[in-house]
Amino acid sequence: MDYKELYNMSQDLDFYASKLTINKPDGIVSFKLNSCQQNIIKELENNSLLNVYTPRQVGGSILIAFLASHYAIFNANKSIAVITINMDSAKTLKNLCENFISQLPLPITYIVNNMDRIELSNGTKIIFCSINSSSKFRGRGYQRVFLDNIAFAKDNSFYDFYCSVFPTITSSEQTKVLSINSGIFNDTEYKKYWLKNLYIPASQVNDKYYQEAISKIKNIISEDRFKHEYEGEIVV
Repeated sequence: MDYKELYNMSQDLDFYASKLTINKPDGIVSFKLNSCQQNIIKELENNSLLNVYTPRQVGGSILIAFLASHYAIFNANKSIAVITINMDSAKTLKNLCENFISQLPLPITYIVNNMDRIELSNGTKIIFCSINSSSKFRGRGYQRVFLDNIAFAKDNSFYDFYCSVFPTITSSEQTKVLSINSGIFNDTEYKKYWLKNLYIPASQVNDKYYQEAISKIKNIISEDRFKHEYEGEIVV
């Protein structure tokens, strides 16, 4: 891979995506950003604190791993936090990041790759944890913070995180925070913490295979549940 191609990947997320593959139920396929993912990326460019509500199965977690891996590869000496609802989800996102990073013949290597951390030879680190163990982030700022389905956190987990950890990890002037939550649109408590809330109903996802799958689901689950989890009609 020549430097021109590397540079193009660093500047163009669609071009970077075109070099990657992902595992689907029917096998390994080329990765292509769908309209929902592209919409989120566009909004993130202009918002430092973005909270997104999406329908289920549009690739929110994959997008987080995609953006985290891209930022880690092409930005030296940075810190990235990936915080999920539980440790199983954190492990899944770490595996996705590893998969994206390992697919490309890059001039960087792993320095550390253990249970909850990836550190690359360019000095950039990605830390993975659940919201209940996020106190490990205290004491330093992060340039990118990704939150996966944290709106589903029980009890006061997010409130405690927001009060004690969030101010520290977002202290860098370069910090961007992206929160993606799928299948929930009528949350009133969580959305008040964000400068920008974005709602993407299933009808706005421009993908033929996704729409085919959605039409089948619509015939199986109740109308109210479909509106709540896929169309976001119950927004307060």
